[in-house]
Amino acid sequence: MINYRIPKALKLIAVLKVIRGIGALALAACLFWLSQQDLSVLGENLFDNPYFKQVVESTEIDPTWLSNLSKFNLFGLSVLALLLSIVRFSEAVGIWYDQTWAEWLAVFTGFITAGFFMWGLVGEFNWTTLFSLCVTILIVAYLLRILLKKRSISLSKSNSAFRNQARSSS
Repeated sequence: MINYRIPKALKLIAVLKVIRGIGALALAACLFWLSQQDLSVLGENLFDNPYFKQVVESTEIDPTWLSNLSKFNLFGLSVLALLLSIVRFSEAVGIWYDQTWAEWLAVFTGFITAGFFMWGLVGEFNWTTLFSLCVTILIVAYLLRILLKKRSISLSKSNSAFRNQARSSS
């Protein structure tokens, strides 16, 4: 590990990763809960709710989507959301402690996330998605800058150590 002061922006990125990890964990819990319910009864109760009925009508959501989901699909999605939360928490802890592997992992997952955001924007423009895409790109660019800076510092240290060793041996 390089001996320099950890930028506060890395701490902020770690906090954002924790928030996203909590969101993924909450999604996993909700999907798991849904996978344990009788979906037909749950669907009937949802459509009896006037607020939900208003949301469905205003967003043009197909009301039959719940009947197309199976318990197995919901359980699988909950496992994927749980794995995503584990990755996010791992990134957060690693970035907080200035671990290079975590920064590379965050860059990799950031590229994947940016791809999903761009795919979402192609389907339908949404300001929230655009904002999330911009934040993701800024985070990835900043992490790449930090990683390149670390690499140049370590290369310069190794080059100076190699020169010192060459001088002492001659």
